[in-house]
Amino acid sequence: MFCLSCCGDRERWSRVVAMVMRAAMLQTAIGLCAIGIPVAWFCVRHIQSPVATLTLTAAAAAAGLIPA
Repeated sequence: MFCLSCCGDRERWSRVVAMVMRAAMLQTAIGLCAIGIPVAWFCVRHIQSPVATLTLTAAAAAAGLIPA
């Protein structure tokens, strides 16, 4: 079993965690920009309501930030 206190390699461990978090945030940003926002704009074009525009845009932004 891996134990941080006995290995003394905390700096390497923190770099690995940072690398994983950076990749996850990059995938989230790409998903939001590539899927969430264009789909919201497409839906808004077909509804043509100011309230629906704001609601769908906010929903798409929230869906892009919630982890799957």
